[in-house]
Amino acid sequence: MLALLLALNLDAIRTIDVNCHGTRHMLHQSRRVDGPLDVEPWSGRTFVDLRGNRLLAETHSRYPTNENFAFRFVLDGDSGFVFDLMRNNQGTEAVALSGKAAAAARWNFTRGLPPLVLRYAAEHGVAIDKDVVEL
Repeated sequence: MLALLLALNLDAIRTIDVNCHGTRHMLHQSRRVDGPLDVEPWSGRTFVDLRGNRLLAETHSRYPTNENFAFRFVLDGDSGFVFDLMRNNQGTEAVALSGKAAAAARWNFTRGLPPLVLRYAAEHGVAIDKDVVEL
Protein backbone atom coordinates (compact mmCIF):
# COMPACT_ATOMS: atom_id res chain seq x y z
CA MET A 1 0.00 0.00 0.00
CA LEU A 2 2.91 2.36 0.71
CA ALA A 3 4.01 1.94 -2.90
CA LEU A 4 0.58 3.09 -4.03
CA LEU A 5 0.78 6.17 -1.81
CA LEU A 6 4.21 7.03 -3.16
CA ALA A 7 3.03 6.51 -6.73
CA LEU A 8 0.16 8.94 -6.15
CA ASN A 9 2.62 11.54 -4.83
CA LEU A 10 0.10 12.89 -2.37
CA ASP A 11 2.56 15.42 -1.02
CA ALA A 12 2.51 17.19 -4.39
CA ILE A 13 -1.16 18.14 -4.00
CA ARG A 14 -1.44 21.84 -3.19
CA THR A 15 -5.10 22.63 -3.79
CA ILE A 16 -8.29 20.68 -4.36
CA ASP A 17 -11.46 22.25 -5.76
CA VAL A 18 -14.57 20.05 -5.98
CA ASN A 19 -18.03 21.05 -7.18
CA CYS A 20 -20.89 18.62 -6.54
CA HIS A 21 -24.48 18.72 -7.74
CA GLY A 22 -27.01 15.98 -7.26
CA THR A 23 -29.95 14.73 -5.25
CA ARG A 24 -30.51 13.19 -1.83
CA HIS A 25 -33.08 10.57 -0.90
CA MET A 26 -34.68 11.92 2.24
CA LEU A 27 -34.53 8.95 4.63
CA HIS A 28 -36.33 9.95 7.87
CA GLN A 29 -37.14 13.33 6.30
CA SER A 30 -39.77 12.36 3.72
CA ARG A 31 -43.37 13.47 3.86
CA ARG A 32 -44.59 9.87 3.68
CA VAL A 33 -43.53 7.32 6.30
CA ASP A 34 -44.16 4.32 4.04
CA GLY A 35 -42.44 5.80 0.97
CA PRO A 36 -41.51 6.43 -1.61
CA LEU A 37 -38.72 8.62 -0.28
CA ASP A 38 -38.74 12.27 -1.30
CA VAL A 39 -35.80 13.26 -3.48
CA GLU A 40 -34.38 16.76 -3.05
CA PRO A 41 -31.54 18.69 -4.72
CA TRP A 42 -28.17 19.21 -3.06
CA SER A 43 -25.08 21.06 -4.22
CA GLY A 44 -21.79 22.01 -2.71
CA ARG A 45 -18.29 23.19 -3.35
CA THR A 46 -15.19 22.50 -1.33
CA PHE A 47 -11.89 24.29 -1.92
CA VAL A 48 -8.89 23.13 0.10
CA ASP A 49 -5.58 25.01 0.16
CA LEU A 50 -3.17 22.49 1.67
CA ARG A 51 -0.18 24.83 1.59
CA GLY A 52 -2.03 27.53 3.55
CA ASN A 53 -4.07 25.07 5.68
CA ARG A 54 -7.28 26.78 4.58
CA LEU A 55 -10.69 25.49 3.57
CA LEU A 56 -13.68 27.19 1.98
CA ALA A 57 -16.86 25.15 1.59
CA GLU A 58 -20.43 25.92 0.73
CA THR A 59 -23.50 23.68 0.79
CA HIS A 60 -27.02 24.19 -0.53
CA SER A 61 -29.75 21.73 0.39
CA ARG A 62 -33.50 21.54 0.25
CA TYR A 63 -35.90 19.52 2.34
CA PRO A 64 -39.51 18.54 1.66
CA THR A 65 -42.06 21.34 2.11
CA ASN A 66 -39.62 23.80 0.51
CA GLU A 67 -37.18 24.27 3.40
CA ASN A 68 -33.89 25.61 2.04
CA PHE A 69 -30.53 25.74 3.77
CA ALA A 70 -27.22 27.15 2.62
CA PHE A 71 -24.04 27.49 4.65
CA ARG A 72 -20.52 28.76 3.98
CA PHE A 73 -17.63 27.45 6.07
CA VAL A 74 -14.33 29.34 6.19
CA LEU A 75 -11.39 27.76 8.00
CA ASP A 76 -7.87 29.08 8.38
CA GLY A 77 -5.76 26.69 10.42
CA ASP A 78 -7.53 25.83 13.68
CA SER A 79 -10.16 28.55 13.52
CA GLY A 80 -12.80 30.01 11.27
CA PHE A 81 -16.53 30.57 11.03
CA VAL A 82 -19.74 29.33 9.46
CA PHE A 83 -22.32 31.68 8.00
CA ASP A 84 -25.98 30.89 7.28
CA LEU A 85 -26.42 32.18 3.71
CA MET A 86 -30.22 31.88 3.83
CA ARG A 87 -30.37 33.52 7.28
CA ASN A 88 -33.13 31.15 8.29
CA ASN A 89 -31.34 29.10 10.91
CA GLN A 90 -28.58 31.13 12.54
CA GLY A 91 -29.65 34.59 11.41
CA THR A 92 -27.13 37.12 10.20
CA GLU A 93 -24.33 36.21 12.61
CA ALA A 94 -21.22 34.30 11.67
CA VAL A 95 -20.68 31.50 14.16
CA ALA A 96 -17.05 31.14 15.25
CA LEU A 97 -15.37 27.76 14.91
CA SER A 98 -12.24 26.85 16.84
CA GLY A 99 -10.59 23.82 18.38
CA LYS A 100 -12.68 20.66 18.06
CA ALA A 101 -15.50 22.48 16.24
CA ALA A 102 -13.11 23.69 13.53
CA ALA A 103 -11.48 20.24 13.28
CA ALA A 104 -14.91 18.57 12.95
CA ALA A 105 -15.99 21.02 10.24
CA ARG A 106 -12.75 20.46 8.32
CA TRP A 107 -13.05 16.67 8.54
CA ASN A 108 -16.72 16.82 7.51
CA PHE A 109 -15.69 18.19 4.12
CA THR A 110 -12.32 16.53 3.56
CA ARG A 111 -13.40 12.96 4.45
CA GLY A 112 -15.18 12.78 1.10
CA LEU A 113 -12.02 13.63 -0.86
CA PRO A 114 -10.07 10.38 -1.43
CA PRO A 115 -6.62 12.00 -1.86
CA LEU A 116 -6.99 13.72 1.51
CA VAL A 117 -8.18 10.54 3.24
CA LEU A 118 -5.15 8.66 1.86
CA ARG A 119 -2.86 11.50 2.89
CA TYR A 120 -4.34 11.49 6.41
CA ALA A 121 -3.85 7.73 6.63
CA ALA A 122 -0.22 7.98 5.55
CA GLU A 123 0.54 10.84 7.97
CA HIS A 124 -1.08 9.05 10.94
CA GLY A 125 0.20 5.52 10.34
CA VAL A 126 -3.27 4.14 9.63
CA ALA A 127 -3.21 0.70 8.01
CA ILE A 128 -5.46 0.84 4.97
CA ASP A 129 -4.86 -2.68 3.71
CA LYS A 130 -7.53 -4.22 5.94
CA ASP A 131 -11.24 -4.86 5.38
CA VAL A 132 -12.14 -2.19 7.94
CA VAL A 133 -10.26 1.07 8.41
CA GLU A 134 -10.79 3.26 11.44
CA LEU A 135 -9.50 6.83 11.25
